[in-house]
Amino acid sequence: ALTRNSSSRTSNTLRNMGAEIVVGNNDDSGSLERAASGVDSVFGNGNTDDGDDIEVRHGKAISDTAKTVGIPHLVYSSMANADHRTGTAHADSKYEIEKHI
Repeated sequence: ALTRNSSSRTSNTLRNMGAEIVVGNNDDSGSLERAASGVDSVFGNGNTDDGDDIEVRHGKAISDTAKTVGIPHLVYSSMANADHRTGTAHADSKYEIEKHI
């Protein structure tokens, strides 16, 4: 699991469940590439808490990293009907990421 803070409560919970915790940041392509080294699958999930533009930037960064590193499987968790523009910022951010992928 990718995290900015490997000592957070959530990171510790995931670690205790058996997940490998890797430090990285969606705004740092180098950290994403290091985190993705040796990985065969990536699951990406958007977060609009910081704004739709940031969600789009991060979604594209995850997709670009998967392609650059050569990860054969990318699963992006989006939403229903995000395959077209709706005029709603929350949905259109997912559309932009899906279009990029």
